[in-house]
Amino acid sequence: MNKILGILVGLVLFSTSCGISKKTGYTKKYIKASKQVIEQTFNQQVEADWLNTRAKINLEAGTNRLGGAGWVTLKRDSALMISARKFGFEIAKIKITPDSVIYLNRIQSEYYSESLIKGAASIGLPANFNAIQELILGNLPSEIKEDAKLSLSRDTLRLVKETDRQIIFSTLNSTEFTVTEMGFVDKQTGILVQQTLSNYQTYQDSRLFALDRNLTLKTTDDSEIKISVSFQQPVWNNPSDLALTIPKSYNRAEF
Repeated sequence: MNKILGILVGLVLFSTSCGISKKTGYTKKYIKASKQVIEQTFNQQVEADWLNTRAKINLEAGTNRLGGAGWVTLKRDSALMISARKFGFEIAKIKITPDSVIYLNRIQSEYYSESLIKGAASIGLPANFNAIQELILGNLPSEIKEDAKLSLSRDTLRLVKETDRQIIFSTLNSTEFTVTEMGFVDKQTGILVQQTLSNYQTYQDSRLFALDRNLTLKTTDDSEIKISVSFQQPVWNNPSDLALTIPKSYNRAEF
């Protein structure tokens, strides 16, 4: 892939110095090389129907700081469940599907249940299950694969794609073409989701998964939530029970 990078660098420098028009062969070569870079990144991404992994999670929201362990289970295109634990006891659990959000607060014996559109907005998440899923996997969203604007610097490649619903952006390492940053702005709600990724490990032969993440959520009221996650010993394609039962003694809560 260094050859592709060399082509991109050469074409950018040449077109900048000579003012080549969009109709020249150099632009076509640049577009072709750019597509090869994006294709390489997608070829390295995790493809699995199931993910099960432990995680260390630290959350910062205003003056509140929480830390603990958790368990993340994802069934592709179906459901995401996160269990938060403290001192070995489950203190909270959230289940997100393409249609709904259910949250259990074990400490207060409360639950929250709402549609994904309303529920996600309440807790500062994008109302799009596919976007949440790709954030967990660390995969670029499929929308950025076509017609993304690409800019190049010494160490990074920057991809930006605007759709009717959102502005998607990503930064790639210019030598390994791994994702170092990804996120988007929801044009309807104004919610910003930004994630940095590091400590890549190889799974499924040549697929790459970032174990360490730093996620920032900025909501419409300008509040900010920061979440750092360290995944541990992920297991792929091991089906798990995603059933979530709300205890009858729990009271319904409103966010």
